[in-house]
Amino acid sequence: MLSQAQSVWSSAEPWDGQTWSWDWDFFISSARALRIYLYDHGTIPLWNLFVCGGQPELPNPQSFALTWPSLFIYLFPPAVAIMMLWLVMSVVGAWSTAGLLRLSGVSRAISWIFSLALVFSGYFGAHFNQGHATFAFFHLIPLVAFAAVRDLERKSTGKQGNGLLAWPVVFASFLLFSAPSVQALVYGFPLLLVLWIAFRAPMRTLVSMLIGMMLASYKFMPVLFQSLARKRPDIFLEAYPPSILQKTLFTFVSQPELMWESYQHPWRFYGWWEYAAFISPVLMLCGICGIFMLPQRRDKLLVSGVILMLAGAILALGNGFWVERFGMVPFIRSVRVFPRFQFLLLTGATWVGALFAQQCWNWLAMRKALPVVLRQSSLMGLVLAALVALPS
Repeated sequence: MLSQAQSVWSSAEPWDGQTWSWDWDFFISSARALRIYLYDHGTIPLWNLFVCGGQPELPNPQSFALTWPSLFIYLFPPAVAIMMLWLVMSVVGAWSTAGLLRLSGVSRAISWIFSLALVFSGYFGAHFNQGHATFAFFHLIPLVAFAAVRDLERKSTGKQGNGLLAWPVVFASFLLFSAPSVQALVYGFPLLLVLWIAFRAPMRTLVSMLIGMMLASYKFMPVLFQSLARKRPDIFLEAYPPSILQKTLFTFVSQPELMWESYQHPWRFYGWWEYAAFISPVLMLCGICGIFMLPQRRDKLLVSGVILMLAGAILALGNGFWVERFGMVPFIRSVRVFPRFQFLLLTGATWVGALFAQQCWNWLAMRKALPVVLRQSSLMGLVLAALVALPS
């Protein structure tokens, strides 16, 4: 976890006196345009003349205009604002993930260790270094999940109250659906759906989420209509070999020059940062070993995490992978960069790994740890051998 955390912040270049490259240039330039509109002309634009010869703001999924994150843009210099927004979202993601694990009986220490491993994982570090500022809003997904599960737990214990709405769910849903990040919705929707089905959320929670979505519809509905009306020209069938999952474990964001060479394959369409979730091997192996707890423990979060791990692994292979084998497209063809779905694999491994670590701690407390550790170590060896043997 410490190596992953170091890779995030030590790779970031100094803020001042530099020429920002990659997608940092796009987001910082767009932020500067918003500040010019407000401070020089006293307005917030619906049509931005500074970007690409003119573009509408609300239908643009990556525009901060008229969204709550724009407060950071107006209060601070662009680079500092985006950096601060990333830090705030990271705190939100760590806190909500830890809270979700706590609701499933994981100790405070283990909850925070695994939640920090998620937040400071190389998945977010690589996208941060590339300048994918909107990936910070992925951390709102566990916030919505935590608010919904907490409301369900309060209902089961009789502490829910008599209100018609769960206001934390309304607030969290509004933050997510009004954020300038269509990626968070596309790659996070399966996560929320799986969690929803596993926990069988009551009508009050569902209505609360819908109210939050309605309040945010001024942003995501124009984005939706724009996406339906004008399909991106760079969408194609993507097919990746299973070895891409092997690189999820054994390629590290702290060595970008090595990663760039290791991803020079015929099937490489995007940059190296798109292909691997850079999950810590320890975290991933804890998650894999936790799968074997299913016959003994049917915890709802455990079941959800296992499903997410499988879904993330399957989706990361791309829609073309399945077309080649079964002659059909099981997933929508308008989605690009399918390896980004490893966010589901990362989140599921965090949940399952934390539950496994807690179970090991309980076994240790009961002095039953040795046979369990030996059995799980054997399973780890088999898993490692299978990963190394994956075809390239």
